[in-house]
Amino acid sequence: MFVIWIKFLLIWLLYFTKKAITVDPNLYIFRNHVMKKPHSARLAGKYIALDKAHDEPLNRQLYRSLREGITAGLIPAGEKLPSSRIFAANLGVSRNTVIAAYDQLALEGYTSAKRGGGTLVAKAAKAFANREVTDTVPASPVFSNLGLLLQKDLRSDRLEVSHFQTGSPDGSLFPSDLWARLLRRSARLGGDLGGYEHFTGLPCLQEAIARNLVQSRGVVAQPEQVIVVSTAQAALDLTARLFINPLDIVLLEEPGYLGMRIAAEAANATLISSPVDEFGIDVSLLDCKKYKPKLIYVTPSHQYPLGHVMSLERRLALLELAESAGAFIIEDDYDSEFHFDGDPVSSLYGLDHQERVIYVGTFAKTMMPAHRVAYIVVPPALIAAYKGAVRNAGCVPGHNIQQATAWFLEEGFFRAHLRQMTGVYQLRRDQLISSLQAWNNPALDISCPAGGMQLVVKFDAAEIQDDSVRNNGLKQGYDFSRLSPFYLGAHRRQGLLLGFANMQHKNHDAAMRVLKSCIP
Repeated sequence: MFVIWIKFLLIWLLYFTKKAITVDPNLYIFRNHVMKKPHSARLAGKYIALDKAHDEPLNRQLYRSLREGITAGLIPAGEKLPSSRIFAANLGVSRNTVIAAYDQLALEGYTSAKRGGGTLVAKAAKAFANREVTDTVPASPVFSNLGLLLQKDLRSDRLEVSHFQTGSPDGSLFPSDLWARLLRRSARLGGDLGGYEHFTGLPCLQEAIARNLVQSRGVVAQPEQVIVVSTAQAALDLTARLFINPLDIVLLEEPGYLGMRIAAEAANATLISSPVDEFGIDVSLLDCKKYKPKLIYVTPSHQYPLGHVMSLERRLALLELAESAGAFIIEDDYDSEFHFDGDPVSSLYGLDHQERVIYVGTFAKTMMPAHRVAYIVVPPALIAAYKGAVRNAGCVPGHNIQQATAWFLEEGFFRAHLRQMTGVYQLRRDQLISSLQAWNNPALDISCPAGGMQLVVKFDAAEIQDDSVRNNGLKQGYDFSRLSPFYLGAHRRQGLLLGFANMQHKNHDAAMRVLKSCIP
């Protein structure tokens, strides 16, 4: 009879022990009373859950659960964790899984191993136990004045739609398969492109850009004068920081590019502007005795946003102003590659004999915005300054991207792609203008740019406000770029800046119906 009672007791113990650790086959849950140390087991049982079906490795899951238990104060300082062998058996995992979790905790200082004494929660964990857990408000950052200026974004957020977006090329025209081959070819170069050298750009890309600019834009420069950066905005920001002290004067076009205004304001510059007409920026009325600019920013080949070309007379007057004021000119040649009527206009850089023009270009419009390769052509005297600035600012594209871009230019793919895009964009410009003119709306002043990727429609009726038109468009899923924010002064012309480069023929009619419905 005694033997029977012993067997019954063993069966009873086995049944309840098995019940305590039996769980869903995909989920291991650690129960309170399995471990040898009841206190530790009781705490651990509240939060340790290992899901073997999850992508996260089991050792990371265990490490994370134990760490959260320690930081939450559930496992106090000095508490001894179970041996790896017992813990692994109870959790139904390999011992190596537990050892890996314990090793990571020790590495980060949450536990310490004591010879013959097992793994203990570190004494530093007392701080977690004494910490008050309350519903706290996230820390409020205190930004510097420069930090506040850097956050200021004058450009509105864009909806993820392609209709009428400015500066947005048609990605479907880009030779993606060819580009992928060039990237793979670049990647195979391995360590040849893997160092920290070439802060101002790979020599092969500098040479390719210099050759292309001589042929297409009349920019004659040595390869070492070409500074490769990530974006045109990075070029503007870097240049502003290099030249501007607080309250130094920067002369902008009116209306003008918001990206330069942001860069200048972030450098704490004093901003002034000169008006733009069909001949470009007019600096004849600028009081040079009162205002002596340190930097002058212009878009002479295709003024942004109005699209005008600066005349030769205005170009010479601008160069004369820069010489008399001791200023440098930033020439932003952002989309001059797309020219539809007549021969392309030569760059301002080509007229400069005083080495005062800093030329900025980008592949964001001719290739794709995500490409993240732009460049600055600087006078020889500024090479060393820009080299140090680029290195310290860290705005350098990856070498594999640079190498692939160099091949894209050198092997003729860039010119072929540019010819195709120019032809397509010209057709889309003409189609957009034809549709706008067909409305016969006398309140619309429609421009016809000789190139580029967008055109301006000005509103001649006082009752038409571009913010109202934009709000009407947002209700229908369209985001129109307003003209008025591009003005620095109080007098702001109302209108829209309509991109046509990314407007495919199949979407044209529907987009035009929406636009017409948004204009009162």
